[in-house]
Amino acid sequence: MVRAWLVPQTNPSGPKVEVGSGLLIGRKDCCRIKITGATVSAVQCEVRWNGKRNCFELSDRSSNGTFLNGRLVLKGGEPLALEHGDQVQLTKRWQQSAALQFNFELGEPEPVKAEPDSRPPEPDSRPEPDPPDPPNPPDPPVPAVKADLERSLAELESRAAKLATQLAECVQLRPRPDAEEQEQLRAEVDAALQEAAREEGIGSAHRELIDDCHKTQESLRCALQELLAGREQLVEKRRRFQENARATRAVENRIQDLEAAKRSALQDLRLQMQGVVAEIQEQSNCLSHCLATEAERGVKRRREDLDTADTAAG
Repeated sequence: MVRAWLVPQTNPSGPKVEVGSGLLIGRKDCCRIKITGATVSAVQCEVRWNGKRNCFELSDRSSNGTFLNGRLVLKGGEPLALEHGDQVQLTKRWQQSAALQFNFELGEPEPVKAEPDSRPPEPDSRPEPDPPDPPNPPDPPVPAVKADLERSLAELESRAAKLATQLAECVQLRPRPDAEEQEQLRAEVDAALQEAAREEGIGSAHRELIDDCHKTQESLRCALQELLAGREQLVEKRRRFQENARATRAVENRIQDLEAAKRSALQDLRLQMQGVVAEIQEQSNCLSHCLATEAERGVKRRREDLDTADTAAG
């Protein structure tokens, strides 16, 4: 199997995280690369070796997206093959933080492991556990206590001498480490140093994520204050609108009342005018009748006068 590493972009020249046969990235303790952050899922993604395809693959196991060279990896879809130099980007905020980006590097195939050491195991140099002290009788006399103390001291001195002898034998039996063991020890020390550096890099990434979270929280707080201020302005505008609406409805009601009073006054005036016209017409008819009657009476008197004059003349 080919060896591969993931290198955080926060420290490209720093320690590398070896993939091995596979690893998980996320917030859970089971993840080899553990990143704490609000946008990172418990298990964000998985990098594993596929022996059939003879390559490493990247699969998404998150709810907020995993990207390969800027391309979204479909959750539940076909895993994407990884090549040397690819960039693995976590969540949709990867462009805002280098702590969410890793470089994928391929190495040479793993060498054949050496045979295990067939030397006999070293003798156990751990001291024997102390035997439990026997229960003391209640209220012993002073000579008995002194004898017990002397006996315990003698047992402790004997045990110390025995342990010193065993330690000397272990020192004599233990051979000096050869070059291979020294190289192995140096490799273990280097691996421990790399692991510590990796933890430090991850810690810096965590601190950067925390700073991003604080900045986001501050921006959200400012946005919330602006929204609250806007809400107060909207409440004030709504109150004024309601007052204007009530005033408008009062004016409309007053106009309707005036129009109703106007219609009622016009109706009364129309009725009064009709009564006056009828009265004038009646008086006109009466006057016409009186004039006609007086005219007839005048004509009749003139006729009578003429008849009287004619009679007197004859």
